[in-house]
Amino acid sequence: MSESFSDFLNRVFDLDTKPKSKKDLTKMSKVKLEKYGRSFGIELDRRYTKDTLVEQLMKAVRYRVLLVQE
Repeated sequence: MSESFSDFLNRVFDLDTKPKSKKDLTKMSKVKLEKYGRSFGIELDRRYTKDTLVEQLMKAVRYRVLLVQE
């Protein structure tokens, strides 16, 4: 098995910065949503409802994807 060092780090530290669908996000816990948001540089407040956190993430990820495409 020969994986690159970055693949190894992604696997060990669970660094997933690929945009996920809303369906995938709604299956995640608040703690996992917060961790996923941090991988994009977004700090979420877990005192909000899960639906609100998902919406905040969706907006931020869409915005980030648009910036990268330009």
